[in-house]
Amino acid sequence: MPPLGRVYLAAQEAKEKYLKFTREDVTEEMLAPVVEVRAWNVDSDMGNTTKVKHIVVLPRRSKEGAVQPTRIEDWNYEVKNLTGASFTRIGKAAYFNVSELPPGELDVVIVTDKWGEIRGPVDRQNRAKLDAWCGVRVGPPPTPR
Repeated sequence: MPPLGRVYLAAQEAKEKYLKFTREDVTEEMLAPVVEVRAWNVDSDMGNTTKVKHIVVLPRRSKEGAVQPTRIEDWNYEVKNLTGASFTRIGKAAYFNVSELPPGELDVVIVTDKWGEIRGPVDRQNRAKLDAWCGVRVGPPPTPR
């Protein structure tokens, strides 16, 4: 999740609690050029759980040059529906400095205990969005008018 996503979620959470959310509520941590990747464990109908063990970022279609997260932590997220039922998602949250990501297309790799690795591609278009959301300047500076 890029910085603007973290600000959006904080504002959404404040709204759900009928609290104000202003510029003063935006912290430096929310705006840090860090990408947050979250992956949750998957429960099957048979009572088996596939657990997330680790998360890395690789250049697209590569096995070399893995970028390790600056930190990884357990992540719990409670989900509620309109009928009042709730359940908790459990997984991992990994944090990557944008400046350490390789150029070009990426694969986000989630390593699990039962399924091995699961790759999620980040194509050129989404990489450009990610860089823009994180405040990364790519390409030549704009020409003055």
